Amino acid sequence: MMQTTSTSQNMQPLMQPQPSGDPRYSAAAIAAAPGLTAWPVAVWIHAARMLRRWSRSTTILISSVAMPAMMMAVVVIMFRGMIEQFSGKPMDLPGMSVMIAVTAMLSGALTNAGSTVRERHEGLTDRVQTFPGRPSASYIGRILAESIRSFIAAPIAMIVALMFGADFGSPIAALRVLLVMLLTAIASGAFGVMMGYLAETPQGAVSAAPLIMAAMFFNTAMMPRDLYAPALRPIVDASPMTALAELAQEAIAGRINASHIGMFALWFGGLGVISIVVVTLKARRRS
Repeated sequence: MMQTTSTSQNMQPLMQPQPSGDPRYSAAAIAAAPGLTAWPVAVWIHAARMLRRWSRSTTILISSVAMPAMMMAVVVIMFRGMIEQFSGKPMDLPGMSVMIAVTAMLSGALTNAGSTVRERHEGLTDRVQTFPGRPSASYIGRILAESIRSFIAAPIAMIVALMFGADFGSPIAALRVLLVMLLTAIASGAFGVMMGYLAETPQGAVSAAPLIMAAMFFNTAMMPRDLYAPALRPIVDASPMTALAELAQEAIAGRINASHIGMFALWFGGLGVISIVVVTLKARRRS
């Protein structure tokens, strides 16, 4: 009987959320937050815990930092000469950097979605829900962390593009491009979190990867529209990458076309809103 009690006592800590080792990211820090700021504080604490854990992961650091740089360099080295020879125009390096950045964002978000599925099956996300505060704080905190991780790809791809001779205009123009990429990163982060909570297997969480790869090759940043076969041009026109590349070009030039803003909002704004709504409904069902 004493042995059974001892075993039960030894197992009890495993059923509780494990402390992070830093009181700033603990359940006590969430509980101590003032009433009006409790939810934002809880969101940030959950996001900071994830960012802190990811900063210790070599795999995530490589996918977040090295992958966009390598993808940008490989595309320019392998395809620049061919594209310029066929089109008779210089490669759109700013547009290419934007395309590479968003591809890296979405690919990384889906990879982390697979990790979220594994955490759900292991019960980690359920243990996190026992923290003080609203259940939605952990979901939104995960979106915030994923958005920050995704955004890292944007300045890295732009810096590599600059090394190859890209012209982003003035520093203010480059900041406008980064603002567009920040909005894209939020949509990417929300999409990755949604997939992590909807999919039942890690493989299912990355099921959208082929669509991302296809969008990478059918857009005006990769080649001018006229170089695509007539049957493919409607696909190129409707591509989310085309919408992003066109908006980035206009951000550099300092003039914005309402139709391009609308297309960007339709693709990435719609993706972000749908993902956040789905995640929020998921949180409400668990509350």
